[in-house]
Amino acid sequence: MSETGARDGHGERANEPVSGSTASRDATAADAVHGDRMSAATSGRIAATPTAASSTSAGASAGTMRSVAVFCGSTPGAHPALMDAAYDAGRVIAERGLTLVYGAGGGGLMGAVSQGALDAGGEVVGFIPSLMVEREWGRHDLTEFHEVDTMHTRKAGMATRADAFLTLPGGLGTLEEIFEVWTWRTIGYHDKPVGFLDVKGFWRPLLDAVQGLADAGFIRQSVIDDAVVAPTIDEALDALAARCIVSGADLRGGSRRVRICSRA
Repeated sequence: MSETGARDGHGERANEPVSGSTASRDATAADAVHGDRMSAATSGRIAATPTAASSTSAGASAGTMRSVAVFCGSTPGAHPALMDAAYDAGRVIAERGLTLVYGAGGGGLMGAVSQGALDAGGEVVGFIPSLMVEREWGRHDLTEFHEVDTMHTRKAGMATRADAFLTLPGGLGTLEEIFEVWTWRTIGYHDKPVGFLDVKGFWRPLLDAVQGLADAGFIRQSVIDDAVVAPTIDEALDALAARCIVSGADLRGGSRRVRICSRA
């Protein structure tokens, strides 16, 4: 299905779709669940998240983290490495036995991440509003294709189906998505970890700005430290999985408790 000249719901130009495989089905989505938090000890600047040495173990994260929602741009960006990183992210997610949850787009990084997962034989679950389907922005050849009424329903569906959230390079829509789920985690609407795949330092200016908000007293440092920041997909997934197993100290100052990410 052609996506030439299309835009996503947040104003980004979309690229030609990437072809893929498998079947589709329609459904609606619900709200995300409540939970606790985690924090790690760093200060002054949002640093790359330390990870275990076994970063490429397929079984390490699949036992407790069954799915990952990926937020990313519907355009390829200015640097070819971004598309390569998105494709590799989808591939590694699938190779680890995780389900990819995303916004069901076929262009740009969205098309690349979904293609990477499909090519590796993974399951891909997409949510997209009817308005975008009418404009031919959607990708139907997914394991599950959910056409929903609104952007709010789209995001709620993704939040419900995902055990963790990972942000790849993107624009305003991508920022809106990750900041919303990061805020939800902070105030207790869910206990699912969030992270940034910092390809070639793409997120560094944003993360430095967010650190400035913490320095100014508007965000707890524990909230900043809680976010995963990693230069590679393996490191990002390992760190997200570690936060799924033990949520750590509550970001609002509560008690520590063990928590498993997967929806039993």
